[in-house]
Amino acid sequence: MSASDVQGMTRLFRGSLRTRLIGVLMLPFLVLVVTIGLSSRALGQSETSADRVRNAYEVRESINLVASDLLNAETGVRGYLLTGKEGFLAPYWSGSDALNVDVYLMESKLGATDGRTVDLRELISHRLRLLDRLRVIGDKDFDLRPSTTLLLRSGLHLGNEIRAMLATMTGEQEDKIARLETAAATTRHTAFVLAVVGTPLAMFFALLAVIVVNTRLVRRLGRLEANARRLERGEPMEDVRYSDDEVGKLERALIHSGTQAIELRAELERLATVDPLTGLANRRGFMPLLELQVERSRRHHEPMCLMFLDLDGLKSVNDEQGHTVGDAMLCEIAAILHDTFRASDVIARVGGDEFCVLLTSESATSSEVAVARLQTMLVAANALPGRPYRLGVSFGLAQIDPERPMSATELMAEADQLMYANKRGKRELADRS
Repeated sequence: MSASDVQGMTRLFRGSLRTRLIGVLMLPFLVLVVTIGLSSRALGQSETSADRVRNAYEVRESINLVASDLLNAETGVRGYLLTGKEGFLAPYWSGSDALNVDVYLMESKLGATDGRTVDLRELISHRLRLLDRLRVIGDKDFDLRPSTTLLLRSGLHLGNEIRAMLATMTGEQEDKIARLETAAATTRHTAFVLAVVGTPLAMFFALLAVIVVNTRLVRRLGRLEANARRLERGEPMEDVRYSDDEVGKLERALIHSGTQAIELRAELERLATVDPLTGLANRRGFMPLLELQVERSRRHHEPMCLMFLDLDGLKSVNDEQGHTVGDAMLCEIAAILHDTFRASDVIARVGGDEFCVLLTSESATSSEVAVARLQTMLVAANALPGRPYRLGVSFGLAQIDPERPMSATELMAEADQLMYANKRGKRELADRS
């Protein structure tokens, strides 16, 4: 911001003061906009709370549907066993068919965070198998043999366990509905207060503030213009007490413009060298570090390795499951690499599915240990339940040879070739198997 720009804004404020401070009357308008915005936000929060209440009701209804389906299936089998008439099996067929759909619906509404749905699905599947066995026994002239009695008792115990779990989940939803309805009532009340009471009060206090500010604004603008002239002449500016209004913002902008420019430049340099998805260094940020380390290794004869990794299966994940899942896959492998290697090692994402790890000093001498640790981390990650993809990497490990100096580009090319050789070997092994 130049001194002439500051002087121009100062003249604008001064002109507004000469015309009964028309510019200052913008303050009530701004307050009105803010209060309307807050009211709209409160109304939006009220709608969000109402949506959450509706969703909680839907979850409760889906739980009740599962309980009803199970009851129908059990009732149908009992009726068939007692009467031997196949017409009583109609509730069983409809209930057992609807259970799978309604359990899936319940799981989708509860979300993946509720691990009980997995146990519940297994219990329901077991219960349906027992009911089907009882139905088959009924086809062969049902009688109360000891094995049949044991089957009935097991089914009764299992049904009670399922209903107890469903009752617990229903109770939780009831508590959630009560909490959400209370929160919705609170947000509705807040929206009403802001719209009916807050806006007039805000306008009143804004106009009162204008009256107070008018007595001091001219003096502040004069000090601001004096600082602008000092800036134009290259003289130190007079320190001022900051405030949060427009003039205070202008004073801060004038005093801190140089600092902000430096911070902005530093941030732009950082963004140019960091991969925004994984937070790792990108190729532009990694190559200077690699070149520096190669030169240092050459001069001091220090060990150094470069690992070039390619994430297996990223393209198929992007094509079949979407780029959002592919991005999650990239972030997960980046986190695994971060947890696997030492803090002194440099990890970078140098391409779409390509990563590099610069192993320096002690890490370079134990590269085999690092590779084994990486494989262990991948196995542990793939063992987690409910994964939409399988993590795997192909890698090449190139090491600096003091007898054969090479550049950073040559070192990366060698590691890249070794990675492709590793990938081809895995493909050939997969083809043979």
